[in-house]
Amino acid sequence: LASTAAAGVTLSLVNQAIAASLFVGSFNTNSVLQFDAQTGAFIDTFVDSGSGSLQGPVGLTFGPENNDLYVVSLLSEGTPPGQVLQYDGRSGAFIEPFTSAVPPLIFPQDLAFGSNGNLFVANTGVDTIAQYDGQTGAFIGNLFPADSSACDAPFSITADEEAVYFSCTLTNNVQRYDLTTGQVTLLGSASSENAVPGGLSLGPDGALYVANFAANTIDRYDLESGTVEVFIDEVESPVQPVFAPNGDLYVSSNPTQKVGQPVPGKVLRYDGQSGSLIDDEFIPSFAGGLDGAGWIAFTDEEVAKTPEPGVWLGLLVLGISGVAYRRHRSTD
Repeated sequence: LASTAAAGVTLSLVNQAIAASLFVGSFNTNSVLQFDAQTGAFIDTFVDSGSGSLQGPVGLTFGPENNDLYVVSLLSEGTPPGQVLQYDGRSGAFIEPFTSAVPPLIFPQDLAFGSNGNLFVANTGVDTIAQYDGQTGAFIGNLFPADSSACDAPFSITADEEAVYFSCTLTNNVQRYDLTTGQVTLLGSASSENAVPGGLSLGPDGALYVANFAANTIDRYDLESGTVEVFIDEVESPVQPVFAPNGDLYVSSNPTQKVGQPVPGKVLRYDGQSGSLIDDEFIPSFAGGLDGAGWIAFTDEEVAKTPEPGVWLGLLVLGISGVAYRRHRSTD
């Protein structure tokens, strides 16, 4: 942003403000970072470290009406420890805890707004998906009973006009909740055993793309034919695949921890149609202070913040902790 011409500086700031942005949760710094969606350049720390008592940010999404940013705080202090926090979608300023405290969220992972306007949250620690009023955050109910064996460790959520889709990490499949009938059905199993399906997103082709953390692959679920195939192989420890407005596929990666080494993670970019790798370090490790790359989200809305100059660990903390908690409870 350095420039000797004031007009040049102003133009540079405006262009970065209105360009599509990629937001990445930085788990180990308890913050959400903003990057240019075209170049990967760091723009700003959008949600400051610990803002609103944010501890361990995981799933994040923008509201369909107010465009505010909603972030799952996995390890918030207080009761319950898991919360959904609401931030101003233009400035990143904390607004309030959004979801009701009862029933508690235990190691929640991801969230998505359905076409009915309600917010769905993966309550991973108790094996269910919780539904909340999208305006007030009041609890409506669970999609299926807590501690359900049908979906062991629900992890990620996305939605279209007709349904809500969610991955079940330890039952190795993806399931579908029909918003009209209220029925939950099996959509399909991962392309390999013990794949550990996690983050998922709908593609511009109407198919569902699912990151298999343990198998190091991205599966493509054809919603019309019901077939499941490997779309991308050899992507190390993928956390979440998300399509950009231009159709490219971005994948956050949090490689297996090596003794004595940090796991900052990074974001990779692929061709959204062929699955071929474009850039294996679209957002490199430690860019903008990124430490523990996890969940990601796009927006093409203008943001007000001015740019400043200038897992295995991921899944172990983000997901397996919740599974361990649930198993501990089952033995009590």
